[in-house]
Amino acid sequence: MAPALRGLLAAILVLCAGCRTETTILNPGLPGGGGGGGGGGGGGNVQKAALTLRVTVAGADSALAALVGSPGGLLSGAQVTIARVGSTTPAQTATSDSGGVARFSQLLPGGYSVSLARILTADEVQRLGPGNSDVNGFGGGATLDVAAPQTDTAVAAAAGRRGSLVISEFYTPVPLTPEGSDYAFGQFVEIYNNADSVIYLDGKVLGRIFSQVHDYPNAPCDAMARWRLDPEGLWSRYFYAFPGSGRDHPLLPGRTVVVATDAIDHNPYYPGLPNLTGADFEFLGTPDVDNPAVPNMVNIGPGNWGAGFPGHGLTWISVGIVVFLADSLTPGALVEDNILNLIPNDYLRIPRDKILDVFSSDLEPGYFTTPYPACARFTNDLFDRLQAQLINLSRIATSVRRRPFAVLPDGRVILQRTKTSALDFEGLVPYTPGSVR
Repeated sequence: MAPALRGLLAAILVLCAGCRTETTILNPGLPGGGGGGGGGGGGGNVQKAALTLRVTVAGADSALAALVGSPGGLLSGAQVTIARVGSTTPAQTATSDSGGVARFSQLLPGGYSVSLARILTADEVQRLGPGNSDVNGFGGGATLDVAAPQTDTAVAAAAGRRGSLVISEFYTPVPLTPEGSDYAFGQFVEIYNNADSVIYLDGKVLGRIFSQVHDYPNAPCDAMARWRLDPEGLWSRYFYAFPGSGRDHPLLPGRTVVVATDAIDHNPYYPGLPNLTGADFEFLGTPDVDNPAVPNMVNIGPGNWGAGFPGHGLTWISVGIVVFLADSLTPGALVEDNILNLIPNDYLRIPRDKILDVFSSDLEPGYFTTPYPACARFTNDLFDRLQAQLINLSRIATSVRRRPFAVLPDGRVILQRTKTSALDFEGLVPYTPGSVR
């Protein structure tokens, strides 16, 4: 990672509960340092553990699972992936058997993240009937402790529905320019109409929640759980609305829009960055360039990071990110709160019934070392069951995309949405603003 970028991450990215600003001090590890998966450095033998995971499905989703060959609330054929928390060792994968059980052996004791997916075939979707034609699979995620010699536990799966508007691509590089500056303005978010009818973007909301998703001394995970895991909504200061008076910006099924930080050609500033002059919308801050041909997003949140960092509208620089799409809302009617005295009465709750889609991600394992471990969950399960680990601010060619699920007879792509970022998203090379493939 470039020294200036490491300094930027070390000094300005995360809220600090003690200073009432948008900054905190992190102590990045040495280059190449990573949270190794180690077996302790003190010598001696470490007793290995076996893990038995039972994949369950409850309620109405259990009836759907029975229609695709998984009766009794136990999900067979699910791909179960486990990864040791804080380790760069490879993840392990197993498939649940006819009883919904997946088994792992020879594990180092400790914390593990678990993600599971059972993606449906087109024939299986047909078996669910017309009222459930938007179900594209079962997914879930959890974090758990594995102890020797044997740990037996259950992990719940839920039906994933494709939704309407979804986040289809997320591009967040912060390269170092020849002048020695960190350049965060070539970023973009791509939005996709995953439904079967026209959606009008006017008034829809795009934003990010507060960045307290790591165990910081002044804002520990347990203390922040009241807001981070709130089942009633997502707490945010930074959110923008799409312009328009109601029917100015239609988005057809299977079509995308690109929201750029700055809708310009970024390649002259750093080779390999995208040309975003053709973006559909852009954020606008106080000092940045405005492309008059591209409509501006409207800042309706209480936060004003100089209208962004540093003054370019909404940018995506953090050691943990939660991005949300929401239906139209009135900020003055939202519940407000003073989150751990960070900024009094300056956070608003985006109500649960307004949330359309969520993408959450921590940094890629081994990319950046911080002494503050990630919280087990970035949001309540109602919004996202397990965050991804895909953010790498130094990779210019790589973005994050939502996985394709199926292609309809007319060629339209349906994107996967199990409401589990760890399953639904993957790295994409090269970036493809305005195109789903």
